[in-house]
Amino acid sequence: MILFHVETLDLDKPRVRSRAWLPACLLRRAGLAAKLVAGDIQPRLLNTAQCVVLTGDASHHALCAAQRAADAKVPVIVDIGSAELLNELTGQMRCGQFLELLGLASSITAANEVLAREVAHSFGVKPVVIVPDPIDIQDDLLAALRLHPAAAVHMLANRGNHWIRDALAKLRRKWPADRISHATRKRIVWFGTSDQPNSEGGIAELLLAAGDLVDLAEELPLRLEIVGGALDSGRRLLKSLPIPIAFHRYSPRRARQFLEKSDLCLLPSGGDPKSLARSTARARLAAALGVPVVAGIIGDAMLPEMRNALTAKRAVPSAKDRDALPAIRMQEAGSVEAAWRRAIKGSQGPAARLTTSEVAVRVDRRLKVLLLLQQFQDIDLIVPIAEAASTDSQIEVRIAVLSKIAVPVSRRLRAICANGGKIEFWHGTDLLRGRITSGRFAADVAITASEGTAFGARFARSFVAASQAAGVRVLSLQHGLDNRGMTYGPQGSSKAFRGDLVLTWGGPQRLSHAAGAELRAKAVPVGCPKRVFCRADFPSFPMADRPFVAVFENLHWRRYDDGYRKRFVNDLAAMAEALPNEIFLVKPHMGGQWFTRGSTAAIPLPPNIIIADPKAAQWRRFTADAFLAHASAVITTPSTIALDAARYGLPVALVTYGIEAHNYHPLPRLEETGDWRRFVEDVRQELYDRSKLEAFFADAALPGDAVGRALAVIRMAGAGQSYREIISALEKDQHGPATS
Repeated sequence: MILFHVETLDLDKPRVRSRAWLPACLLRRAGLAAKLVAGDIQPRLLNTAQCVVLTGDASHHALCAAQRAADAKVPVIVDIGSAELLNELTGQMRCGQFLELLGLASSITAANEVLAREVAHSFGVKPVVIVPDPIDIQDDLLAALRLHPAAAVHMLANRGNHWIRDALAKLRRKWPADRISHATRKRIVWFGTSDQPNSEGGIAELLLAAGDLVDLAEELPLRLEIVGGALDSGRRLLKSLPIPIAFHRYSPRRARQFLEKSDLCLLPSGGDPKSLARSTARARLAAALGVPVVAGIIGDAMLPEMRNALTAKRAVPSAKDRDALPAIRMQEAGSVEAAWRRAIKGSQGPAARLTTSEVAVRVDRRLKVLLLLQQFQDIDLIVPIAEAASTDSQIEVRIAVLSKIAVPVSRRLRAICANGGKIEFWHGTDLLRGRITSGRFAADVAITASEGTAFGARFARSFVAASQAAGVRVLSLQHGLDNRGMTYGPQGSSKAFRGDLVLTWGGPQRLSHAAGAELRAKAVPVGCPKRVFCRADFPSFPMADRPFVAVFENLHWRRYDDGYRKRFVNDLAAMAEALPNEIFLVKPHMGGQWFTRGSTAAIPLPPNIIIADPKAAQWRRFTADAFLAHASAVITTPSTIALDAARYGLPVALVTYGIEAHNYHPLPRLEETGDWRRFVEDVRQELYDRSKLEAFFADAALPGDAVGRALAVIRMAGAGQSYREIISALEKDQHGPATS
């Protein structure tokens, strides 16, 4: 009798199904007795056992089962079927228990070659037997009713409950794709069976391709079919995708049904090569059905690969190919069954027993950094720091992205993923209501760029509170030139910035009366970490070959009244009419988008004014940096864009209309209609006073390597150094050789 020990007899749970239930079925068909057990193992079962396979984590029940098996001279196999389980077992909370568990084991198995190498490296044990996952396309309900009737009934009850919930969701019109004709849209099927959205193979991984999928939907009418687990959270996470999506509860039969009807199959990569076992098996099945497969959602080749697969003529499998499917499944099943036989045979005999002296769990000693991306403006601040940190072998980078910004942020995360950084997608409501588990906040240092007093900072406040409750040191980044409670507005509450340290762009002189004593006592000047891009970074920018003046607005802000907004539009139009040979490209604020709202969008404007609507396909992918890299000059409302223009060395003028705007001194201001035209003419005639631009930039942000300073602060904060020690170290570095 082969006993597969599981944490719970839930036959629909992916880990239980792929690493215990299906292998047990395969072994039984091959003539070996096999059974699943949960909790304690009864002595009568141990008396007949040939081997015990532990497929769960290092729990108390698993440890007791291993001890009883060892006492009864029954070999113990520890199975590590996923990268997620490996990470759990090597975590600080599990190290001691798992070390004790390995001391009782005869051998270790892993799901694929890459994972086996990682297991060998993590535990110092060789060899690790590779046992792949079987292709899961059969329900095996009769076998479940015969061997584990209670578990089978529970499985049927769960599926019935899921069916009712899915039907109600469909009635509430949460499945928009079900109202779209199947014949008119390309069908893309996504398979991710994890019951946790951010686990390997989880549905959140699909959001790494959000930008590519939205661009593809502009070219081809398509429909996403999501087949997997965690559909309730999946619906909320994917809500931001403007694509018809249908959600289907995973079952083995549905896997084949949807594959046969699809035009393209997307398979998860898990974000790392250790997680490819399930994808490999399904890719072979899809190929046998003639369905194109794209596996792995990271990389610049993703969009053209999907486009080519959908536009190419699909090869219809012949009757011979379809007849070969049972043989393929039998071959896959045979190889898995043979692998388990080898593992079981290798565990037999006293020579196979490991000792604790041979086992050493190599704990990951890297500095663990968790960063939050909660709004579009955070991207330019957080991503450069995360990219630099991800290149450091001593730092583990993990980024939590709120799903509402998945489309614009997805492309900017590719370099981080390529460097080994991990991306998670959270739903904002889950963060606000404390539904993110405490384990997700496990880190040495947490970083956010949007803390403050405004309503938009509520996610950052919840993130800071949860991180500090988990014992994590929190750094808050200045996120704007006019940062309420720091450099702008009335004096804020002492609780406005709860981070342990606040990293500012400029020196102490840039803090206004809005900054209280508590904030000043933890402010660390590092500079502005934003990157400066070149035109080559934006090869498909629509205005790449035409000179223009960029006009930026954040007119949605309560700082501006209707009179200001009306004057802004009228003066813009008057300037354009007075300078008909100039092109004025208006970049609305990504969040507010005041210029593209209903009544505003209807205002007639001269033909040389172009509105770059952020919702339009041609403009959606381009941030402010793309405009700044191509512009010849900048006109803006009082906003951080003025500093961004100075970073690019662009002439910039501020539309103030009487607003004080002390943070922008000594930049030129536009107070009257004629000021707009004179500014553009001065730029064209090279009369613009660049000394004012340079003075403004020198005062607003510390010169030098801001990202390098931020990383230095992160390392020192992770090492537990005090505020005074950090400030002292930075001052010493500033007096040393200059960096840029």
